[in-house]
Amino acid sequence: MRLKKTIATLAVASIAALVATQWLSCAPRRPIDELARLVKQLPSVGSAVAPSLPSPSSAPSSAEPPAMAVAPIVEVPPALAVVSSLAPAESPAPLGPTVAAVLDTTSCSTDVVKKLSEQIIAEEACLRPNAFQKLPDTLMSAAIDDVVFPFLAPPAYEALLAALGDSRRERLTINSMLRTIAQQYLLFHWYKRGRCHIKLAAAPGRSNHQSGLALDIAQPNRWKVKLVRHGFRWMGAKDKWHFDFVGRDAKEKAQAKRISDAHAGLDVRAFQRLWNKNHPDESLGESGVFDERTEQALRRAPSAGFASQTTCGK
Repeated sequence: MRLKKTIATLAVASIAALVATQWLSCAPRRPIDELARLVKQLPSVGSAVAPSLPSPSSAPSSAEPPAMAVAPIVEVPPALAVVSSLAPAESPAPLGPTVAAVLDTTSCSTDVVKKLSEQIIAEEACLRPNAFQKLPDTLMSAAIDDVVFPFLAPPAYEALLAALGDSRRERLTINSMLRTIAQQYLLFHWYKRGRCHIKLAAAPGRSNHQSGLALDIAQPNRWKVKLVRHGFRWMGAKDKWHFDFVGRDAKEKAQAKRISDAHAGLDVRAFQRLWNKNHPDESLGESGVFDERTEQALRRAPSAGFASQTTCGK
């Protein structure tokens, strides 16, 4: 059997050499269809040549010669397969109801956009890693609800810790600190509709909460003097829960103004980047301006967050 395979291999090699000689000796060069015709004349090693060779054994045998071994076809797992396509990728399916849908819920809590807001804050950290500082988890002098994002810009953070240090026996209840464009959008529209007992809310993109320079508290009368002493400004009776950090002296005031300018639109730009990552066929300008196209995109955004998250390093 080994001799038959050897002879078959030599026969195929000879025929291949003959075809090549005919092809190369032709002038002018033959068209490609004739090359294909000549190649088709090559017999297969296992079927055309081998069966016609005489058997080296004189003993009769009714058994057919075994077929030549053929390498098995290995299937590539779908996860490793390379697919080439000119068609644009489909946008990921939204996760949960859209922001526009949760505007009409009976809830008065921005918790309905918490997951989306977490993604926006993470993207802000990509854009400006040291923009905000998180209050310590071990802080005992402040009560902070789970829906509150406990972040402030560095000077406001330091001022709040100093004010808390002035009154260790009393616990401050904080209702709001850093906000995202998604949260502010809900609050502003609820305010415009006369819902949720909201007496005042800045338009989306214009709140100091979005810059990390503001907080709302539950006991303004008891904490007003302490907070003002450390650079916060009380908004007054029109929004008695609200305090903005503006600084105490000229140096702190200038610092607060620089941060306000630098952080303006940061969360809007973070949202625009997240939208573009998930909707490359409907990309927004990443200007940080809350324009009409960005508002429409926000309304269509999933309240539970995008499928693809931060763009850090991408």
